Amino acid sequence: MNEKMYDKFLQPLKNRTDLQPDLKFKENLHKKLTSMAHEQKSAKRGIGKHLLPNLLTAALLLIGIVAGYEVIFTEKHEIESKHSTLPEGNETKQAELTEQIAKETVGVAFAHVSVIYNGGGPEMGEVFSYNGKSYRYMGEDFITKEKVLAYLEEVYTKEVANRIYGAMDFIEYNGKLAQPNRQMSGNLLWQDAEIGSRKKLNDLSWSIEFKVPVDQGVSDPFKIYHISLKYEDGWKLDGSLPFTTKNSRDIEADQNQTFQLNDEQMIVYKAFSKDLNETHLKGLNPISVAMLYVQAEWEGRYDIGYALYTDREGYVNWTKEYDKNIPSSDRMSRKQIPIAYAGLAEGKFIQTGDFTGYIEFTNSGSKHGFQMIQDEDGIWNVAFMPMQ
Repeated sequence: MNEKMYDKFLQPLKNRTDLQPDLKFKENLHKKLTSMAHEQKSAKRGIGKHLLPNLLTAALLLIGIVAGYEVIFTEKHEIESKHSTLPEGNETKQAELTEQIAKETVGVAFAHVSVIYNGGGPEMGEVFSYNGKSYRYMGEDFITKEKVLAYLEEVYTKEVANRIYGAMDFIEYNGKLAQPNRQMSGNLLWQDAEIGSRKKLNDLSWSIEFKVPVDQGVSDPFKIYHISLKYEDGWKLDGSLPFTTKNSRDIEADQNQTFQLNDEQMIVYKAFSKDLNETHLKGLNPISVAMLYVQAEWEGRYDIGYALYTDREGYVNWTKEYDKNIPSSDRMSRKQIPIAYAGLAEGKFIQTGDFTGYIEFTNSGSKHGFQMIQDEDGIWNVAFMPMQ
């Protein structure tokens, strides 16, 4: 196509004063293209054979771009205007958090973390042995850390996605991502969850109360959870999702353990055990913190147990060094711990002061108390000598 033909072809576009579609403009452009196609038929066969298809393809592409501009950008503007909750002119716009969006987000988050827990779906990789334990490669879509995080970050904030990833015991083996060979199952029907209440924390965060049916013949057919959602390129969960209660089954689980953390607690426990950083405990209720303490004591991880004690001034009873030197004969055994704390997970927290309270639970027909103290940072910790 020579320069003259360029000018002839592009002249209709040069005469456009804006980018709004114009029916007359499109009609004239169509006529010119038809005319050019007719002229090309009388051109030399060798030229027309190659030039005409390219010309028409380019022309039709331009028609599509110009004609579609108004539809695309008008719809985009209407969607942004409909869902924006910030003043006009603000470059950062967010969708309003409706109950429907909250339910859908939690439902998808449940599905995402379930897929990761179970190896990446039905296409999970082969099983192999590593350091005496059974592992399996992740499915092809989750074969790298980047792929797993990208998938989690679709419905979890970046911070929480990284926390979940860090708690899943991944290893890289032969250049591929693998995880312990375990099976996870849940009995919480998140797809049927109902919203009890909503509390706006700020422009970008909400706390949602969910009433979740339990798929079991239990005395309490529902569980109540408070889930935080945060706007981060869309509404996402700002906390790990407790999608199961007691039915998680690890293939290599210790059969002597008669109690079990739920998935939210286990994710936090694993993350906290790696660095003892209390930020992992942010937002946990007192009962969950107490359960982490019991797990640490049962595992003999007394460093974790001490890190879960309060550090509020005036309430620290002994030092970490002293705690390390307490003889095992003065501590409860692995067999005694599940018996002593039976019923704690189903207990009720009773706050007795601005930063004090206890968990009331029933054990062997008697009521017991587990003391808790809220530190200055707002995180609940275990009181020294927790059992009353």
